[in-house]
Amino acid sequence: MTLTTGRHTPRGYEPGVRSVRGILVFAAILVLTLVAVDVAVWGLLRVFRGGAPEVPSPVPSTLSEFSSVQNWPDPPGDLARTRRREDEHLLGYGWIDRDHGVVRIPITRAMELLAAPGGGRNGPGTPP
Repeated sequence: MTLTTGRHTPRGYEPGVRSVRGILVFAAILVLTLVAVDVAVWGLLRVFRGGAPEVPSPVPSTLSEFSSVQNWPDPPGDLARTRRREDEHLLGYGWIDRDHGVVRIPITRAMELLAAPGGGRNGPGTPP
């Protein structure tokens, strides 16, 4: 189907819409830009890495180094001490900051206070 204008000139499509030369020029400029960016980043990495000394990683490189007995001589004792310390913090009273009057209370008591009417909100004139 051809379209006609007022002068009766047949028109099928707009000529010059597709330009192979334009597409090739665009692709070449795109490739050159990507190569230039790649070279610039590579150069910056070389410059910035060159000034810093190589720092050995604190992470063991092999599993045998990581799991050796010398790194953890008493696993059951360490676990028991950790649990005992956690229980003291969660289940006991203690001072966090004595100078400012900040205390630690057992978690069950804290939940009771929050569940009570008022929900742990401070009334007027009471310190936080």
